[in-house]
Amino acid sequence: MEYVNEKISRWITHLKPVNSQAFKRCQYNILNLLSVSEKAADHTKVS
Repeated sequence: MEYVNEKISRWITHLKPVNSQAFKRCQYNILNLLSVSEKAADHTKVS
């Protein structure tokens, strides 16, 4: 997951759009999605 995070943040930095407000919202949504999928992955793990 760390690797995916790294890839996405690098990709986001490359994409820096003109409208920084939309950019921040997009970044927030992506990070939100990532944390949700991370939690889902934790729930599916068998201890």
